Amino acid sequence: PIKWIHHIPVLFLAGALDHPSRNETLQRIALENRSLDGNWVFATEPNVDHFGGMEASYALIQLLFSKALALRLPSPTSTDLENINTAFGWLGNYEDFTVYSYENYPNNKEEAAWLVDEVFAKAWVQYQTPK
Repeated sequence: PIKWIHHIPVLFLAGALDHPSRNETLQRIALENRSLDGNWVFATEPNVDHFGGMEASYALIQLLFSKALALRLPSPTSTDLENINTAFGWLGNYEDFTVYSYENYPNNKEEAAWLVDEVFAKAWVQYQTPK
């Protein structure tokens, strides 16, 4: 695997009504890269298929990357991207969508969603909660 790519935040999104094998594959890819210390996360939007509305997805994407970019570019004049330490941030449980700060996560950290901060962690939970 390409080592540097694991420090780039990655967000995989799927609709709960997508084909189950597609969603399982995307989540497996996210987890494989988490096990390599990657800043990767997978999320499933309820009641939506592959061609569902993009409003909720767009909001989650925008939130993650605005926060990640602020961390990767530490100053307005910086041109060099910083890596985001995987131990920075929050982790989410894919089974019950509970979220914890990285240091307080009670389960296997390699099997958790990487969440850039508490605000994004709460948005990740909300995104996946059926309305």
